[in-house]
Amino acid sequence: MSDMVERVAKAIEPSLLGVFTAGMRKAVAREIARAAIEAMREPTPEIIQAWLAFYEVRNEPKHMTKRAITIWHTLISAALSQSQSPNTADTTSTAGDSK
Repeated sequence: MSDMVERVAKAIEPSLLGVFTAGMRKAVAREIARAAIEAMREPTPEIIQAWLAFYEVRNEPKHMTKRAITIWHTLISAALSQSQSPNTADTTSTAGDSK
């Protein structure tokens, strides 16, 4: 289990008190945490806009939007890296992109 999944699971676990037995709470919290992080895989328009604003990109050039999405996918995949296979990671190289 990845560190991020564990952190999210620890935050969720108290809300499961009284719903699941002590033995089941941890497993259920991990599954919910993994699902919650996975649900974040696709960035919202606000996340893309924040990325573009941070790098002071004007007129939303397509290559920079694609780069922002690729970076976001990579970050979410890293958060899930030990809890699922990395086959969903988008590892498109952006080394040649410029700001």
